[in-house]
Amino acid sequence: MDDFFLGLPDDQRHRVATLVGDSAPTTSPDGLLEDASPSHLPFGPAMFNLPQVQRVGLPSAGGIATARATVRLFDAYAAARRQDGAQLFTGDTLRRCRRPRPVGIDHTYGFGMPVGHGGLWHIAPGVSDDSPGGALTEGVLSHTGAGGTIAWTEPELGLSVAVLHNRMFFGPQAVAPFGAVADAVHAIAAVRG
Repeated sequence: MDDFFLGLPDDQRHRVATLVGDSAPTTSPDGLLEDASPSHLPFGPAMFNLPQVQRVGLPSAGGIATARATVRLFDAYAAARRQDGAQLFTGDTLRRCRRPRPVGIDHTYGFGMPVGHGGLWHIAPGVSDDSPGGALTEGVLSHTGAGGTIAWTEPELGLSVAVLHNRMFFGPQAVAPFGAVADAVHAIAAVRG
């Protein structure tokens, strides 16, 4: 898939925007969260701007891509195929992605996660002013990125969206920075049919 990297080649580094903004809040140095995200590491722009971090491609937070490439990936989640027709996922893989994990506490994060068996979220948080809590919750597969980027697909609507930016923020914001995005995209999709 062109322009989507999990492990950025050195010859592509000039294309990457410099990240700015907040560092992640410090976590309690115990439990699985400490193992997954050690509190001594500066999860924020200082770390994610490092060439060696971009080169390694951290699982879950190391994808570097254009918005167009990210949408193509999420289109594949919706259709099990890439836009060129090549099979990317089996139907069984996508059914597992859409099947929620058992309800309960995620022992890494300490609270329930709205995640399917494939690691994709079943909500798209912070993207809709019209939805309760600002999240899309019906028929959605999404993934957030480091510091607040988000992409999602709504397979039944044939719709995939990516919101990529270089300002990192963590946790709920006083004003949802992308609150109107899904609402505007849905309005455009409704007009286009």
